[in-house]
Amino acid sequence: MVTIFKRKKKWYLNWYENGKRIQRTTRSTKKSIAEELRQEKEKQLLLGHSISQEFPISELLSSYEKTVHAKHKPRTARRYSEMISHFQDYFGDSEKSRVDIINRLDIEGYITWRKEQGRASKTINDELTLLQQIWDFAIDVGAAGQNPVKKTPRLRVSDRKPPRFLRKDEIPIFLSELSKTSPHLCLIAKFILFTGLRRNEVFQLKWEHIDMKKGKIMVWEGKGDKYRDIPLHPSALQAIQDFHSEYGLGKPKEGKVFHTLKGTPLTRGKLYEAFRRAGKRANLEGIIGVHTLRHTFATHLAMAGVPVRTLQEYMGHSDIQTTMIYLHLAESHWESEIQKLDYGI
Repeated sequence: MVTIFKRKKKWYLNWYENGKRIQRTTRSTKKSIAEELRQEKEKQLLLGHSISQEFPISELLSSYEKTVHAKHKPRTARRYSEMISHFQDYFGDSEKSRVDIINRLDIEGYITWRKEQGRASKTINDELTLLQQIWDFAIDVGAAGQNPVKKTPRLRVSDRKPPRFLRKDEIPIFLSELSKTSPHLCLIAKFILFTGLRRNEVFQLKWEHIDMKKGKIMVWEGKGDKYRDIPLHPSALQAIQDFHSEYGLGKPKEGKVFHTLKGTPLTRGKLYEAFRRAGKRANLEGIIGVHTLRHTFATHLAMAGVPVRTLQEYMGHSDIQTTMIYLHLAESHWESEIQKLDYGI
């Protein structure tokens, strides 16, 4: 395992080889260059383990996890680290602890193991995608000869439930209950209902991302670091103006748009609990969260006849099949709407 550390403005590499600790300067003051050199050195050390030397899978997983933290945002890195911990739990025993003896049957055994733990098919498929990337990494550094995950069939995702969304009559009831205990969060809820932003996108939204002249929101912190524009609905604009007027603490319109009453960053837990409790007090079915409001935004747009490609852009979906689920939800609405047709004959 190769790590980096800083000493007197210069970055150094640190690793153990044959039980001996080795430190070498990168001669650079830039962390990015040090990280590139760290990865290169780690590859060199991995190449020193031939398959015949029984390369341990625990080392492979640990090495890949290092690259995850270097390449991805903290939230994504934590998610990948959690998946890697499951791989360590299953493949780390004495019978499956070497890279060279893992085969497709072992991968299918992992799938069965996760199913027995009650994991959804989509969750397991996501884990297989990461596991395949890990084996590709192993092949690149010479620690494996083939990828046993590549030809392993993915599970059919048939256990996905239709997303919960709020009906028009449920929205004012939910907002009313939320405003009783958390009026500032009620304004955030209104904003989400008219923009469909994800939780993290709301948390990272800055005043500079809102173009009031052109009437649009520029989403820079989207999922997968993807940029998109969303039209600024008058009600969304009113929500952020009311929030700043009531809870802006007298500060100018700069930095993050939303924050706590004390001006500190919003947290996932506080928002989740406030929404959940408001939904419960309103006697609404299921758990009401940020994603429920996002689903509400998309479903009602689909019901209004917004083209699926436009809806895909608004939602920031990379796969249009993800967007199609909202059309399926809207179909039941359209079927009921046709009953209103009356020619008086």
